[in-house]
This record gives sequence, C-alpha cells and structure tokens, in this order.
Amino acid sequence: MSLYEKLPTPRSIRVLRLAKRPATTSVCGEILTTTEREPGKERLNPALHPVCCEMRVISVAAGDTEPFDALSYVWGDPSVREGRMIGNGRLVNITSNLWSALHQVWTKWSDKVIWVDAICINQEDIPERNQQVAMLGSIYRTADYVVVWLGELTEGIRSLFRVFESLKSDQPTMAKPPVKDTVEPNQDDPEKVPEKVPEKQPTSIGPLLEELFSRPWFSRVWTLQEIKLAQRAILCCGPLSSDFSCLTRAIDEHNASEPMAHVCGLGYIANPIIEVEENVTLYNLLVRTRDRKATDPRDKVYSVLSLLPKHLYDFLEPDYSLSEEDTIVWASRIFTAIDRDTACLADTGLENRRHDDTLLPSWAVDWRGRDEYAHEGRRGFPDVLRRDTGLLKARTESCRNVDRVSRQIHLLGWGFGRLQIHDTGSEGTHPTVFLAAFPDCALKLVGADVRDAGSCYGHSPESWVRLCKKIKQHDEEQCPCMEDASRVVYPFENLPRKVRDGDWLWRHAFDVGNHGHDFVLHPVNDETCSDVSFQIVGEAWGYGIHGLTPATRFSVSLRHPESTVVLSSFILI
Repeated sequence: MSLYEKLPTPRSIRVLRLAKRPATTSVCGEILTTTEREPGKERLNPALHPVCCEMRVISVAAGDTEPFDALSYVWGDPSVREGRMIGNGRLVNITSNLWSALHQVWTKWSDKVIWVDAICINQEDIPERNQQVAMLGSIYRTADYVVVWLGELTEGIRSLFRVFESLKSDQPTMAKPPVKDTVEPNQDDPEKVPEKVPEKQPTSIGPLLEELFSRPWFSRVWTLQEIKLAQRAILCCGPLSSDFSCLTRAIDEHNASEPMAHVCGLGYIANPIIEVEENVTLYNLLVRTRDRKATDPRDKVYSVLSLLPKHLYDFLEPDYSLSEEDTIVWASRIFTAIDRDTACLADTGLENRRHDDTLLPSWAVDWRGRDEYAHEGRRGFPDVLRRDTGLLKARTESCRNVDRVSRQIHLLGWGFGRLQIHDTGSEGTHPTVFLAAFPDCALKLVGADVRDAGSCYGHSPESWVRLCKKIKQHDEEQCPCMEDASRVVYPFENLPRKVRDGDWLWRHAFDVGNHGHDFVLHPVNDETCSDVSFQIVGEAWGYGIHGLTPATRFSVSLRHPESTVVLSSFILI
C-alpha cells in the first residue's frame, strides 16, 4: 500500500511527528534497529537505523491551522537514498542529509511536528506536486518555525555558534570568536599543576562565516524563498542550534569591525540572503539568484514565485508537466511580452545559444549553466502598474492567455536599416560593416515616401509582408535603386558574433529612453510560410557609429540620416 492518500482539500498538507522507537522493527521481513545511540557509541548508520515517524494530514487554511514547523535543507542527489525512514509502518528510502536532519531535530525537540517537502509531497504525482509547490509560500509563511539544517558540525562552526550564543545574550563580541582554553604542561616542573592557556584562534570571525557560507544550503535556489518567508527561523548544525537572526547580527558586527570593509570592500562579507524589493520582476529576480543552484532547471523560476509581487504574478503556477525547454519559453514570454522587460533579450540570440539549444527559439533566455547576465532587467515596473489601474487591467487580461509552448513571439519594434558586410581581404582585420537604408523600391511598393528622410512608417500585416518580400527580391535581382545611397560605418567590434550580410538593426518599440537596447535580427526566408519571421542574432552596441556620439545613440532613433524607419510587429522564432 502506498504511503500517500489523496489530500482531502486544496489547502491540505501532510506533516510528520516523531513516533515511539521500538528496539527493533520488521519491515518487509527485514529486521531494523531503531534505538538511539548510546553515549560513547559509534555514529548510527542511516541505512540500519531508520527514523520512525507518523504522517498525518492538516489544513493550512486561514484560522484553521495546527502548529507545525517546516524543514529547510538541501536534498542532495535524490537518486542516492542511503538513509531510511519508517512512516506509518512503511519503509521509505531518503537521502542521508535528510536522515541526519530528522535524527538531530527529533533528538533535540522530540515533540516537533515537521513539514518536509521530499516526504510530505508525493513527488510521483505531478498534479499534486504542482499544487503543493504552488502552496510553498503559504506553508513557509504559516510555519511556526523554519528549521534550517546545515549539516554536520566542524570545530570552526562550533566556534561560530559560540559567537551566536554571545550575541543571543547580548554579550559584546568585537566580531571575534570566543577564546577556548586548553591545558598545556609546565616544561620546567612537570609535576606542577598545568596552566590553562588560550588556544590560538582566528583574529576575526570572517573565516568562520566563510566556512559556514560554503555549506550547500547557502547556494541553493529554493532555500532563499524558505528563509525569506519564515516568521522565525532556527539555524541547526549537528547538535547545535541558534536563532537565525544571530547570523545576520554576526555579519553586521564583523563588517563593522573591519576598517576597510566599507571603503574598498577589504574584509567585507556579504549576506548571502539577499534583499528582495517589492518592485522586483521575474527576470530581475532570476538574474539576482543566478549564483544559486537547482537540480531541476525549472526550479530556477518556480522557486522564486512566492517572492514576486502577488497582484502581478498570481497567474504563475508551477507546472512540472512542461519540459525544461517549454518552461524556458514560457518564462521568456513573460519577460518580454508581459513585463516588457526587453533587457533580457541581451542574453538571447544565436550568439548565446548552446550547442544543444536547437529546441529553443532565439528569443528565449536559457538560464541553464548561465552565471552571468548582460543586464539585471527592468526595475520599478511594478510600481508603475500599482499607480495605473488601466495598465494593470490590461496586463491581467494578457496573462490569462499566455501561450506556454509556442516557439513564436510577436514583438512590436523599429527596423532602422540593414547591415552590409564587406570583407577587406586583409588577414587579421575585421570586415567593414555598413548600416544601409531600406531599398527605395521596397518602400515605394508599400507607399512610403522615400524622399522624407528620417520618417517613420508603420505597416499593416499585409504591407509588412510585401515590404519584406520586396527587400528579398531587391537583393536577389541586385536592384540598382540604392547605388548612390549613403551608408553609415558600423564598427564590427560592436556587433554580435554570427552576424551576416543583410541582417537588420532593430529595437523593441517599448524600449525607449537612455537604457535602450539595439539588436541584430536575421531574416528567415521560408517559402512555405506566408509570414515573415526573424531570429535574434544578439545585442548590437551603438557607441562609436561614425557621426554619432554616445549621447545621440539614445536620443536619435535613426542610425542612418537618410533612412526611413519601419515599425511593425516582428515575428521572432
């Protein structure tokens, strides 16, 4: 029989309580020892000494919640389950780290009722997993305590916990670990009573904090949400425990004691638990948690959902039925089409594509294996929506129909011209790149006034297709209509890799102001498709264009004085 039965309500969760431990128990015919370790005996074996507990169901509905705590820990490799747990009489294989956490927690607090994600969620039931992961924010907010398990104890961490104890009792620490007395024999008179001398200790707790922060818990993406949402948290390492607030205070006192910490950063230790502002966007938070790891790449998004502004992202729910690629596409569509956070496109394109990214469109931000981003994304956008109810309502409508799997996206944007690449023929030198205006023959076909230099022309879908096809025909037939037209030199170093002759210079229509981003688009010619589509090659830098200063790069929408800018809905694939 399965350990899991269907949860009765959408607000139900399972919790664990320590069960009475018999000396031995038989599970599936196997005799297992469940007694506690006696003082002085060797450490218990997780495989031979299972933790025993009872699993039951409680509600986390408002006003109807029984007291419980939530465990925050690192799973480790889920395929390696060397520990054992007996729950409701059934044997469950668990990771060694979880076994150690439960063993230590229940040794110290035998009456604790604990929620543990790996056990209390039926990981094999995808609908339940989706529903329970969507509730994680409520679970960690509701828990009386979040118990943070960091692993086994070392001497360095033991010294650090002494510092925490002194902070808890408001004793002055001067950001140094307490002195530990050791006994040293008197060399002149061996029979004389040995004197206690202080053991050599670090002059700062900085190395001890760094040792603590090297623990995997501080580098996992899920643990950020778990500690940020906690009402109260307990830090546990081996048999020792301390209030989590003591860690924050120890960091502050250490930095205050380092004279150069706030001058040049020398000796400064950053708190790995970052602040999350109310105006954060999904892409911005993804970038800021880039150093945190997740076994499942989909969790890089799902793990931060509870930290986002609820009124803007309440439509987002985890969906483990989606593949990694579908999740990346879905999140990228939210970045660009919903949040209009077009800075994220700087981390897309053919130049950033991994060799195995053939399943992803060029506009998708693939965060797998990425630890650097070109931009942090848009800030303050949620504040704008709070003030403008009309924008908020439009956003809500758009969110209801977000396509999770399509590889196409429609983005309104400006086309500034096309790139023409001329190889100089000299070895070791870059080719010469020109930014050329759109062909006169193509503009005339759709009714644009080519004599009105610098004008902007918007296109209906039908005229847009005619324009693009005419540009292709102009190239194939080598139309002479642009022979005498001027061109602007574009420094090759400012272009993305994989740029090709005929690529377009483009900017998203909503990307305005002093932080706009230009991109190179590659037209995709598909005779079987009636639509005209493009691939993002990469970001293009406008600095250094001959005749334009860095200031005019942002204030002047044209990169070519005689070009007609085209405005249309570009289909990116």
